[in-house]
Amino acid sequence: MIHIERLRKSLGRDFTLEIDALDVERGDRVALVGMNGSGKSTLLRLFAGEIKPDSGSLEIAVPRSGTGYEPQDPYAFRGSAEYNIRLVPRCPADISSILGDCRLTELAKKKMTELSGGERQRVFLARMLAGRYDLLLLDEP
Repeated sequence: MIHIERLRKSLGRDFTLEIDALDVERGDRVALVGMNGSGKSTLLRLFAGEIKPDSGSLEIAVPRSGTGYEPQDPYAFRGSAEYNIRLVPRCPADISSILGDCRLTELAKKKMTELSGGERQRVFLARMLAGRYDLLLLDEP
């Protein structure tokens, strides 16, 4: 699903992300753990196609439409939690199970501006789950 060889990406003079090799297969769940500034978000941005590597190869065997990317600070649209979830492409008509799984059933009609930070994060996660993506890229979900 994801294959990396000798990937290199520089961000300014002070930081270069280097990965010799990485393979992620369908069904794998991978967590990136590291200090602030170690390149976790940069790697996800590379996976999402937001930025391009300086050198090396990065192959993702999933079409862009099959990839859901949630950045560190996702955008909340005006309206309710449910509205924000339903905006995602390929969202099923019945999202009750997603709302329940993310403990949002009671909050579905609340405006995003009325939700706490943690509640908003659950809405963003529910939005990604509702998209039924083949590949989820979640930056600090």
